Amino acid sequence: MSADTKSGDVESKDDDVQDDEIIQEMKNVRGPFAGTRELSERLGISRQQMNDRLRSLKDDGILDRKQCGSGFGWWIREYPA
Repeated sequence: MSADTKSGDVESKDDDVQDDEIIQEMKNVRGPFAGTRELSERLGISRQQMNDRLRSLKDDGILDRKQCGSGFGWWIREYPA
């Protein structure tokens, strides 16, 4: 079992997913925002890892978020041209 495998689960893709893949997947989501769970399931990484990546993208000014129930809705920030 490799170091990326957890308790017999399939190997984690957490380190393989790039920021541009997350952004592209957000563009493919129907609706005004994407949820952490939805994105993590689409990209095959843990919710905790996806949450960390989304927060990092928010800190970089690429994403924004709003509380939606017990989680957050995330969207790509729009800048004036």
